[in-house]
Amino acid sequence: MNVSESLVGLLLNRNGTKYLIIKAHDTTVVAAYRDKSGVLQRVLVPLAEALQCVDLNELNIADAPEPFDRVERVEPQFTLV
Repeated sequence: MNVSESLVGLLLNRNGTKYLIIKAHDTTVVAAYRDKSGVLQRVLVPLAEALQCVDLNELNIADAPEPFDRVERVEPQFTLV
């Protein structure tokens, strides 16, 4: 799971409007909000902007891969003749 996938379901506050993130891509997120007449609207928000508007402490990135801390040496199994 990458960071953008972890954003789905979170609220972001952008320009005084609260949005619910409903889908996330590599560079954009799709967010929904209700306008003044109560109609559900969708908007594309750049991922960088969405990350600035979301509380990053709410993200669940437990499935992210661990960084490589060390390199293990592999012994050869075959001998060339």
